[in-house]
Amino acid sequence: MKYVYRSTWKRVCAAALDTAGGVLRGKSSYPPAEPDRILVVRLDHLGDILLTTGMPKALKEAYPSARVDLLVPSWGAPLFENNPFVDDVLTYDAPWFAGSRFKRGSKRSWGALAGELRRRRYAIGLSLRGDAREHLLLRLGKVRYTIGYGITGGGFLLSRVAPYLPGRHELDRRADLLRELGVRSADLGPKLYFRDDEDPEQLLSRLGVPAGRPRIGLQIGAGATSKTWSDDKVAEFVRLVGSRHPGAVLVLLGTRSPRLPDTPGLRVADLTGRTGIRELCVSMRGLDAVVGYDSGPTHLASALDVPTLFLYSGVNRFEEWKPLAESARVLRRPVDCSPCELTACPIPGHPCLEGIQPSQAAEELGKMLA
Repeated sequence: MKYVYRSTWKRVCAAALDTAGGVLRGKSSYPPAEPDRILVVRLDHLGDILLTTGMPKALKEAYPSARVDLLVPSWGAPLFENNPFVDDVLTYDAPWFAGSRFKRGSKRSWGALAGELRRRRYAIGLSLRGDAREHLLLRLGKVRYTIGYGITGGGFLLSRVAPYLPGRHELDRRADLLRELGVRSADLGPKLYFRDDEDPEQLLSRLGVPAGRPRIGLQIGAGATSKTWSDDKVAEFVRLVGSRHPGAVLVLLGTRSPRLPDTPGLRVADLTGRTGIRELCVSMRGLDAVVGYDSGPTHLASALDVPTLFLYSGVNRFEEWKPLAESARVLRRPVDCSPCELTACPIPGHPCLEGIQPSQAAEELGKMLA
């Protein structure tokens, strides 16, 4: 088994744990032919949860009589609202992922969650991240057949450990897990469903974003500073947008409100911290273009088929997280230290992202608006 830990000590501990726990592996060799209840678990980040929204449809098509439930963080649950293929959404804000970026909306304890899973008597559990803590939860919840990756250890807790192939796109990895169940689907892309009353024009008007002029979304901030431009680069880009698109509205997205230069002719509508995930999705449907980093809000815009420009750092492996939408454009500067998977860049000048010039982004934005 190849573990994803960077630390040799952690890899050794994971291997020792798996060796010692091998005798506890589930006895079932094959998934139930006609499962009545299926649980899909994804407890980490917004982008990962977004790429899970296409799985319920594939599972319902394979098992029409089965109940398909999701276990996600409270901040990710709105992505499954109005989804006709989802029966229920359970929430758990795992403390190792919640951090300070999201307000914890679920107060359920680990023990209470395991008890809830036992009461629901799930036939199949899919652990998408490959996290040993999720494997343990499924075991404590007495899910009859479990499948996932063993990349952090704890594979012995699963009924079946799926092969984890480096370089595979995250959507392909979901397809790999489904194939272990005998489920094949040609379309696992993000699927968001909206009600008729979720009107982007009405919402943008209420938020103070005027109509009748180009609306350009700009995602400010990300989960790690290693994924973001410096303030100087952001300011230069804003000045270029103002000079090239006078009269446009710059709509700030995300969680951090930046200090921007005074740019005559450019109106700024700051939505940072003013919308939940659901409102963010609805509002972005009314934008003409979005510029942002390799982070959740920008991936949301791309999934909604909004013309999107990604500014990619070297934090993650590009092949695993690249956007697949035809409306998406990418600016990136390959560097030898990628993927670093670090939250802060230790190299002076942050070459992978600071090497992308605001003039390049402004030029690509102009092409999208044209």
